[in-house]
Amino acid sequence: MTGVDDTTKRFADVAVERGYCTRRQADECLQAHLKLQDIGLPDTIGNVFVRKGVLTKEQALAVERALRGHTRIAGYEILEKVGQGGMGAVFRARQLSMDRIVALKILPPKLAANKAFVDRFFREARASARLNHPNVIQGIDVGESGGYYYFAMEFVEGPTVRKVLQQKGLFPPEEALDIVIQIARALEHAWKHGLVHRDVKPDNIMIAHGGIAKLCDLGLARVTEQEDELLAKENRAVGTPHYMAPEQARGQADVDIRADIYSLGATFYHMTVGRTLFSGPSTATVMTKHLVEEASLPIEDASRIPYPYLQVMAKMMAKDREERYRNPTDLLKDLEALKKGKTPELAAAFKGKSSMALPRPPGQRAGSAAAASTRGGARCKTTGLHPGAGRAAAEGSKAVPPAVWFAGSAVAVVLIALMVILLAKSGGGSREADGGGAYRKPPGERAVAGTEASPGSGSAAAPALTGPEQPAETIPTGPDREAEAGRALAECLARLSRGMLQHRERVRALETLRETVAGTKAEAKLAEALAGERAAWDKEYADRLASAR
Repeated sequence: MTGVDDTTKRFADVAVERGYCTRRQADECLQAHLKLQDIGLPDTIGNVFVRKGVLTKEQALAVERALRGHTRIAGYEILEKVGQGGMGAVFRARQLSMDRIVALKILPPKLAANKAFVDRFFREARASARLNHPNVIQGIDVGESGGYYYFAMEFVEGPTVRKVLQQKGLFPPEEALDIVIQIARALEHAWKHGLVHRDVKPDNIMIAHGGIAKLCDLGLARVTEQEDELLAKENRAVGTPHYMAPEQARGQADVDIRADIYSLGATFYHMTVGRTLFSGPSTATVMTKHLVEEASLPIEDASRIPYPYLQVMAKMMAKDREERYRNPTDLLKDLEALKKGKTPELAAAFKGKSSMALPRPPGQRAGSAAAASTRGGARCKTTGLHPGAGRAAAEGSKAVPPAVWFAGSAVAVVLIALMVILLAKSGGGSREADGGGAYRKPPGERAVAGTEASPGSGSAAAPALTGPEQPAETIPTGPDREAEAGRALAECLARLSRGMLQHRERVRALETLRETVAGTKAEAKLAEALAGERAAWDKEYADRLASAR
């Protein structure tokens, strides 16, 4: 049959020879296999036979075993294939000497010919065998049989965290915390034995009976203080991009346990939010984002996930590893505090840059009453008034006649229009080249979120926000706040259109408007503008990365 490769044809032939199906049934399955390939949904020929009801799973596995030419390896009876990874296929098997079920990983023949892969395969087995912990998959045996290298390990009945995410979408925060605590204990055990996992992710965490979480696949693990020279020469980035620490993305050789803490933080984020920290069209794009970007947490997630949980995630995913938890023991102190409902002291003191932009505490979010208040004699950033003055002005405004109110509003609108025209004519004030063309604010000039006032014009926003004709609220609400947000965004976009800023400066300028537009109609426009600038930034960086290579 045209278009079918030899291996697929051989599978059909063996199925017919063994009397599992007729030739006609086999041909129908081959046709279905080709159609799936044509529509971009390729599947293994064995799965096609099973899904069409032509073969049982056991029969399909028997055919695969016949094609491989073996049914036993060094005292193990292979029962069924349960997974496939970069280091080989994993089978459920029976260890004949102990009459117990184990997971048997077999290195493919093409990789077995590569000494480096064989060494790495044996390293995984030895690393796993060194760890005896309830939250780590236990290694049992390693060896070679008939040219096949195998590694036997504890077999766990249960799904991976990835599988649960695919089925449920996300974990409740408390349930995710329980799993993260268990994996942190596994990492602590590995760290005390001088091991770094290097590939902590949902696929490598299994949930056994009773909710026991187990860390598996130490295929990327290495003994610390070894192999640094080899990795430095090869400049390899080892790990999975969506959960990779910045130092791994850079291909640094001196990766330590703090990279695993970052990856566990990215996994914690995925479990509670329901999506990966960063996404992109290519591996290079995702790796770049781990290096330079901050992922913003949607408002609904920020309100659903307890704020202390977010503090811990932020510290776990600090860009600079010196600002992360020093080791799993320190991390466990904060995780256990979360479980007891206490403050995670180390995370609460974290002020560095993280891959997850930490939202403001619930009591300080835009639009809330708490956000409107300030401490002591501090002035409000929006109005420049003390809290008492704001309340007094608000109370006094109740007696203002409607006619005076509308007249004042009209005057304010005219003043805003005049200021916009003056700003446009003046080119937005003096600009100084700072780095890549960033705008430097003149001394003494008061900043309005996302914009700069023109020197010599005083406070450009003052006529619209203060004055005897308007009530002076600490944070504008209703139409006043909508107008301020729209004006601030419009002025910022106008300045960016006239400037020659690089994409990163444009993103940063737009980011300053988040608080100003939060909860207004302008918020969606800001999100759209940020998405466009970030996409352009990603493309620019990816292009540079490609040209450098």
